[in-house]
Amino acid sequence: MMHAIRWTSRAAVAVGLGLTLTAGCASSSSFGVPPRVAGLTKLMVGESSPADILSVLGEPRGKGAARFPVDPELRTVWYYDYVHSEGGRTELAALIVFLREGRYEGHLWFAGSQLVGKSE
Repeated sequence: MMHAIRWTSRAAVAVGLGLTLTAGCASSSSFGVPPRVAGLTKLMVGESSPADILSVLGEPRGKGAARFPVDPELRTVWYYDYVHSEGGRTELAALIVFLREGRYEGHLWFAGSQLVGKSE
């Protein structure tokens, strides 16, 4: 069984914009706010409420749901992302927070940067 993740249209637009920004233009452009990952240590699995998550991480840019093969119970997913492009370099940061039965269950954190060159 594959992972099933439903994203809001806002999150899909964020990812699409990030890919568009990789075209390598010389101008600077940003979308979103860098996720406050330093605060993740304050969240406790099975204990932290949505209000706790909001106080530590702020409002998510998107919300959805996910199901995993090993435990098909539907989980709530909050999505935080940031894309910055300048002079052909694009940086992306994405934080996915999982909630189960109204409590923090864990997260996935991705960050990277890539220089996009012009094709010959």
